[in-house]
Amino acid sequence: MDIKAPSAPNSVYDLANLDKLRKDALNNEKGALRKAAQQFETIFLSMMLKSMRDANQYFEADSPMNSQYAKFYRDMHDQQMVQDLAHQNVLGIADLIVEQLAPDYERVIPASMLVGQRGSEHLQPLTTDNTLTPAGLAVDQPTSTLVDTKFPQPDRAAAMKLQFVADLLPAAQQAATSLGVDPHVLVAQAAKETDWGRQLPTTATGQSSFNWFQLPATSTWTGATLQSNMQVIQAGQFQRQPKLIRAYDSAEAGLSDYAAWLKSKPQYQAALEQAPDSKNFLQALQQGGWSKDPHYAASVMHHLAQILNIKP
Repeated sequence: MDIKAPSAPNSVYDLANLDKLRKDALNNEKGALRKAAQQFETIFLSMMLKSMRDANQYFEADSPMNSQYAKFYRDMHDQQMVQDLAHQNVLGIADLIVEQLAPDYERVIPASMLVGQRGSEHLQPLTTDNTLTPAGLAVDQPTSTLVDTKFPQPDRAAAMKLQFVADLLPAAQQAATSLGVDPHVLVAQAAKETDWGRQLPTTATGQSSFNWFQLPATSTWTGATLQSNMQVIQAGQFQRQPKLIRAYDSAEAGLSDYAAWLKSKPQYQAALEQAPDSKNFLQALQQGGWSKDPHYAASVMHHLAQILNIKP
């Protein structure tokens, strides 16, 4: 008897369910986006698990459990597990898709607010230009004297990063001097930790915490605090955990406290000894337990390369 593998999850391939999703999109666009994102996460998990099973088949040749019946029930179990994992949003892929395609602009903090109003003294007041040429006269002028108004649209992502660096780099000077590191390294760390300021924790009123590294509010901390949902890696999976963190009045205060935090911890002394070498400093910081992400140092170095290319 030929046993067929169980069909794919209805939430992904059922045409009636897809038609319902299409109708939901007409009435509740964001709700439909959430459902579509969850289905995409289901497909991704299914493909990932299938690749793992395919890689394991070379070790199953002589296994007594390697039968058509065992594979049939194993596939049923895998599909149920994929559905459960996607429903629990274990990887957070659905959240990332929704945030990317339908961002909550009310939570976005303008870069100019991160370090106060620095740079406002350089702004020039608006003036009235009474030397404009009437349209009728302008038409009669030679085309060589006309101003080209076809300006290219600016790259918003690059502009955001440029503003982030311009605002934070001056604030990092004192902390960098205290640690003996390049101030661009601290800016790169802050960019990595907060996704260029977009994930910087804020208060209930929308004010910045200036806590670039989510330093915890320990029992010895006497300053302001803030409840934050921190994303951590446990057992190889991303999970969000509530955490009471510190809050500061300025970017300078947040970065200076970060420098003091590193200098007070014995596990980071090896990193401080490597401070003049940015790569060795970050690798030693990772080895000291700063981050459980095995690619943390490489990721910060990638951000550093971008900053050195766009620094103001």
